[in-house]
Amino acid sequence: MISNEILATYPKVYDGEFCTIYDMRQEISHTSLIFWKGFYRLESPIFQKDMKYSLNYIQDKRIKVVISDHSLLKVVTPDVLIWLHANWYATASKNGLRVEAALEAKDIFAQATLGKMLEAEKISNIHAIKFNSFDDARNFSADFAKKMWAVSTL
Repeated sequence: MISNEILATYPKVYDGEFCTIYDMRQEISHTSLIFWKGFYRLESPIFQKDMKYSLNYIQDKRIKVVISDHSLLKVVTPDVLIWLHANWYATASKNGLRVEAALEAKDIFAQATLGKMLEAEKISNIHAIKFNSFDDARNFSADFAKKMWAVSTL
């Protein structure tokens, strides 16, 4: 879990039931931190609203890297996995997301499905990598941003 001390260094831009978004762009260009949380249900209008907000944020702020903290995620059912692959990841990729630096879920059931969620052939052009700590994910993201932005203007 990321400490409150670390979180206090980033502006919180959205706090929904299923995701909380922090802006890391002042530290790492084109990067944000998103906590994914709860038990996802497709029929929930709040779930749909939170997913839409995260996608709009990625597009509007030109986010290329998301550090995804899954420590508060509960269960991702097969129907939600299908929806995430067909809708969220496809749209996030279209909106410019290139890397998901994923932190592991604490819930054993969420851990079991996180691997399925991040299957490379199902998440469009997004490169997903699992990390054991926020520091490792942040360091990778910073290195990626330096290399990417040195050769390209995104």
